[in-house]
Amino acid sequence: MLVPALLDRSLADRPVLRTPGFVLVLVTAAVGLLSVASAPSQGARLVELLAASVGLGALVRNYRALQRLLRERMRAEAAARTEALTDELTGLYNRRGFRALADHQLRIARRSGGDLLMLCLDLDRFKPINDRFGHAEGDRALTEVAAVLRATMRDTDVIARLGGDEFAVLVVGADDATEDAILSRLYRALAQRNGQPGRQYLLSATIGASRLDEDRGADLDDLLRTADAALYRAKRAGRLQAA
Repeated sequence: MLVPALLDRSLADRPVLRTPGFVLVLVTAAVGLLSVASAPSQGARLVELLAASVGLGALVRNYRALQRLLRERMRAEAAARTEALTDELTGLYNRRGFRALADHQLRIARRSGGDLLMLCLDLDRFKPINDRFGHAEGDRALTEVAAVLRATMRDTDVIARLGGDEFAVLVVGADDATEDAILSRLYRALAQRNGQPGRQYLLSATIGASRLDEDRGADLDDLLRTADAALYRAKRAGRLQAA
């Protein structure tokens, strides 16, 4: 067998083990054995043993460098994927991220018969905040709304800033009682923010809702359109939910 023979230190001085042809065979064997190693640590140990038998220290160094490179590449790719799905200002999902996660939850709900609640939310009087206090303060208002949504919703819910002052939340497993409880918590959280000393303006929002249990054949766009239509009906009716 190849490995026990190489581990015999008395063989390391033989000229044939130093020839380029044999080194190529050795490296090829090492790569093949690494591919079937049961754990990365076993693969690393195998390379070290092989290298020690024939004095191939560079093989160990290159292997370790490759491991570091692969780890860095995986971290960079994960960060790029996260950035592509995340709103830079608020840290919530962006429109692309929301669609990906919400579509996944919708498929699960259809298979399991679960209920979904779609909420579309607009920050009220956002333009006057920008006009009077500047865009930096407008950004601060958006990040405050995002913080309120994080504190109000559950980890299983999908929260996103779709753009501008438009937010969306897909609430998983929400019955009628859950909907009422979530809206109550949301308005209480806004009221607490508005009760902080030194505030220059109040945060308030208009919300529209739609439910999967009312239309089992609805897709994500249907749920968004229905919730958005409910939101604008509330705006036209003047039912602004001021905290």
